[in-house]
Formats: sequence, C-alpha cells, structure tokens
Amino acid sequence: MAAAGFTGNHRDRRPFTFWLARQGYAIATIDYRLLPQYGWPTQRYDVLGAIKFLQTHATELGIDPDRIVLLGRSAGGQLAEATAYGAHRPGICGVIAIYGPTDFRTSWHDATGNNDRLNGWTWQELLEKFLGGTPETAPAAYDSASGLVLAGPASPPTLLIHGRLDTLVPVSQSELLAAKLTAAGRPNTLVSVPWASHAFDTINFDGPGAQITTYSIAWFLAAVTR
Repeated sequence: MAAAGFTGNHRDRRPFTFWLARQGYAIATIDYRLLPQYGWPTQRYDVLGAIKFLQTHATELGIDPDRIVLLGRSAGGQLAEATAYGAHRPGICGVIAIYGPTDFRTSWHDATGNNDRLNGWTWQELLEKFLGGTPETAPAAYDSASGLVLAGPASPPTLLIHGRLDTLVPVSQSELLAAKLTAAGRPNTLVSVPWASHAFDTINFDGPGAQITTYSIAWFLAAVTR
C-alpha cells in the first residue's frame, strides 16, 4: 500500500540504483520509518534529515548541494512529492514520482466499501493508521501528505510515471497532480504507460516498462541537473 509502506530498505532496486550510478549520478538511497510503528510525518523528517546531511557534507562527498533530485516509487513517490513541495528546502531541483499517490482524501473516500486487506487492515484503516484519523478528524495530516494539495508556483520540476492499468494507485492521481502543476506554471511531464499495472518497472529491469522508465528518468535528470 502506498502509505509509508510496511517493508523495504535502501538496498531495494539495486539494478536501478547501479544503472543510475553508471549514468554518472551520485546516489543516496535512504531508509525511512515504516508502518505500523510510525505514521506521518516521521517519514518526511527522515528524508529531510538525509537531505540536510548530504548538503552539510557535500564537499567531502563530492556532490552539488544545489542539484538534488528526490525520486521514489509508490509510497516513496508520495514522500518525494510531499517533501519537495511542502518543505521548500533549497537545493531540491527536481522530483520523480513513479506511481505515487498524490491525494489521500480521494484515496480514503475511494476506498469506501473496499474490504481488501493488507496486514489485516482495510485500505481505509491503513490510511487512518498512517495519517492519524480520517480526512474529517485529521485534515492537516491528509493535506500535508498529499502532493496535490501542496503543489504550487514554487514546486520544483516534476516527472510522473504511472501505469494506466494500476489498480492500487489509479493513474488519475498522477493526472490530477500534472494538471495542477501545469495550471501553476510549473514544468512537469506525465509518462502514462497504457498496458502497465502497479510496480510494472520492477518485475523485469530489462523489460519494456523499465526501459520506458529509465529513458524518461535519464531525459529528466539531464534537463534539471545541467
């Protein structure tokens, strides 16, 4: 579920990480605190702490503190958007979100009547655990975690990649965000993959979904970091 996740660590997706490194980019893969023990906004604090560390030690690490791009998949995509759009931290020059949820109010209401369970919780129960209540009882948390709410005239350039057959996080989530960024006059691109479902690019790194993803990311990074 795209709500901070239950599992995962910085060693995931190594083929993709190694590919990025071979393109000449410095990569920092980070861990952040997960459900069920930790809810929002601890995940954002973890990302901001990592950014602060990288910028503070930029010289010794050999990186440019003013050319940082946040990239994430699913829950990580949501976290990248909410951190970049909400924190307004100098040095973040781009956001890449791959099939990430952008509007948790809509996600909660769309889950009404859905009794599918993850780790014993329905989708609504999971969102309530993550955000500390319902959209009515915890509105500030829902808004501060939603890239769609936070996006505006100061948002960094954004690349969105989403499968049109995604049943976990509907492609409409990325479409709405792209429309809002465009209305705010912010550079953005939505790559909508017609035959793809959730996590389409992780199944086979040499497959067509991953090739579309890597091509799009390479193009975007070259544009925002030059």
